[in-house]
Amino acid sequence: MSSAVSGSRSDVGQTAEDDGHSKSPRARAVLEQFYVYLEAKYQSARRALPPDDGTADAARLHIAEGLTDIRNRLDEKRSWPKARLIEQLLSTVIADEQLPAELDYWLVEAKAIESPYATEITAWKATAGLPGTLSEHKEYLREAIRNLIAEVQWFKLQRYHYEKSRSRFVKFSSWMFVGIFAVIIFVLFSGLMLDDFVMRPIAKFTEWIGLGNDGVIRNYGIVTAVVFGLFGASYGVLNSLSTSSGSTDTELADTVYTLRSLFTRLLIGTGGALIIYFFFESGVLSGAIIPDLKELAFIKIDLFAIEQAGNGAAKPVIEANQIKGGPDLYVPNSELSLLMVWSTLAGFSENIVSTILSRAEAQEAASAKKGGQGGAAG
Repeated sequence: MSSAVSGSRSDVGQTAEDDGHSKSPRARAVLEQFYVYLEAKYQSARRALPPDDGTADAARLHIAEGLTDIRNRLDEKRSWPKARLIEQLLSTVIADEQLPAELDYWLVEAKAIESPYATEITAWKATAGLPGTLSEHKEYLREAIRNLIAEVQWFKLQRYHYEKSRSRFVKFSSWMFVGIFAVIIFVLFSGLMLDDFVMRPIAKFTEWIGLGNDGVIRNYGIVTAVVFGLFGASYGVLNSLSTSSGSTDTELADTVYTLRSLFTRLLIGTGGALIIYFFFESGVLSGAIIPDLKELAFIKIDLFAIEQAGNGAAKPVIEANQIKGGPDLYVPNSELSLLMVWSTLAGFSENIVSTILSRAEAQEAASAKKGGQGGAAG
């Protein structure tokens, strides 16, 4: 019964424990349940204590003192560090006949975390001749159980702190992604967005956007490259966190799952998007999927303007010269959409930049080779 209770604690306790003073209702409930298990093990050990026959048996006195110490600790203010210590101390007062079963349980727990010590103890147990030789090995069994408990507890604690650091990082990264996405939605695709109240003030404030008289809002691509580079980088971070690695390396967590690491990744993504933008601006690359930065624009659509199609059905009017003064919807044209896609990809994957560099290098080499052949022919 003790093994079953301990097993349930091993599964959920490591996700609820904190510094020992958590105010979370779930953490308190799990801690209370674990103390119920510890109390049960204590009572079992106390009942197994041989009666005092007045002979001052040293082994019995040792167990009795251990039980008194455990009782005092159980009555103290409860916390996870204290509970883990009590769990270890209980291994010193287990009845001799319960030692093999207790060892088997902790061997299963230790093998689950791939403990080398568990492999060593398993090999020893196979040749020890238990339970027939229990009296010869009981002290060694107690020491082995204590060591296995310590290994399992340490692993659980390491995993808990690793997952806690990772959870904080995921939470902050998610809010960062939502914030960037909200900026994109509001500024670039804000649906019913009145020209006078939103777009004109933004244009005047940033000085990156100029308003023409043809119903098209001009956009300097560097702003788009930065925003969508950040968007791609934040999406890349969340994508990498979509599955748990199962690691327990707290040093790795302290290095990877930090704000410094997050901002570094965002800066790398933004830098990649800017490099892509400057490549497009230089004209080194060309092709159907390469945006023309001179034609970046938002097309303004009047949601209330309609015209009659050839079959008499009504359809929205999207041409700028047909705007009739209704609420305005701004959508990117094809060139701006291409830049958004490229910037997002550059922010998401650092390999995009190296691929672009390789392509530019190949184009340059091909042009040089073609020029060399033309000169030779002349």
